[in-house]
Amino acid sequence: MGVTAQNIVAAVQEAGGALTEEDMKEHLLNPPNPVPDEALSIDFNGVTIWEMRPNTIGIVALVIFNILKGYDIRGLGHNSPDYIHLVAEATKLAFLEAWEYLCDPKCCSKRMDEILTEECAQKLRKKIDPESAYRCHQPFLGANTSYVAAVDREGNACSFICSICSYFGSGIIPEDCGFAMHDRAKSMSLEEGNTNTFGPNKLPLHSNMPAIVTETGTNDLLAVLGVIGRWMQPQGQVQVFMLFIG
Repeated sequence: MGVTAQNIVAAVQEAGGALTEEDMKEHLLNPPNPVPDEALSIDFNGVTIWEMRPNTIGIVALVIFNILKGYDIRGLGHNSPDYIHLVAEATKLAFLEAWEYLCDPKCCSKRMDEILTEECAQKLRKKIDPESAYRCHQPFLGANTSYVAAVDREGNACSFICSICSYFGSGIIPEDCGFAMHDRAKSMSLEEGNTNTFGPNKLPLHSNMPAIVTETGTNDLLAVLGVIGRWMQPQGQVQVFMLFIG
């Protein structure tokens, strides 16, 4: 292994971790996700919204959009009380419905397309009470993340997010390296039986979710889209997108 890998291992072990050079070699030779799968997408009133698959939370945004397709969202008026209530309720229900999908893909036995069906959206719409808010047992908190959107004159586009999770990530900076190591493992669960249970050689739940929007009929690029804020990102993307089409 190279000097950088050796310094990473040394820094982690010095901090009390169990990472070894053999782990680094195995990860390089047999990466957990060697070829990224095709992005997930749904049609939303004539445009296609593309999100990364789990282990990211992009699927949550798609579930929200699928719910909102059943409403005259423009007719509610942007940021009106009814609009905010609907988006908030759709967000809560989407997170709860998608929770078991937010893990290393090899640990989830459910098919990704099942949660993006109209049948699933109808089921969730029936749970929305226009007069009261669904009570969540645990608030989703978070902030930060860096997002970059780039498009050139030929229409090539990049939707890019970089984040090491917490402030300065794990706080571990390998010697002679210009980066801090992330602490994404904090997003894993300690509950047995959870699809996102902490364990070796597993991808953790990941909040980064850069998106691209295309025209459904032609696949022409319409927008690259992303927001910052960890758990806020699904509903943040929805709010920004609604400004685009509003």
